[in-house]
Amino acid sequence: MEKLEIEITADTSKFKKNLNSAKDDIAGFKERAKSDTAIELSVKIAKLKADLQNVRKLMKEDIPRSVQIELSAKSELLKRDVTQAGRELTNFLRTGQKDVSVLGNMFSGI
Repeated sequence: MEKLEIEITADTSKFKKNLNSAKDDIAGFKERAKSDTAIELSVKIAKLKADLQNVRKLMKEDIPRSVQIELSAKSELLKRDVTQAGRELTNFLRTGQKDVSVLGNMFSGI
């Protein structure tokens, strides 16, 4: 019986480059997460969520219909604001700018 030898080689330079790029992205993410802007955005989200919770509690009380409608509208606006603030925080953590998403960043040079 003859022995069969197979030699396999792989070019890992592209993998290493991508791995180093990912490490840089993670380091940037951690740095941005500790920044004043990230903290301010997080506090803004927490405040909006607390306001929304208070409005929802008020809506459960026995109040006139007109007040309930006003609170319902305010609740919807607060939900929208919480979502927007969350987007801003996510954008900032990922790109360093609260108004630019990752996708927007990809197409900014076009």
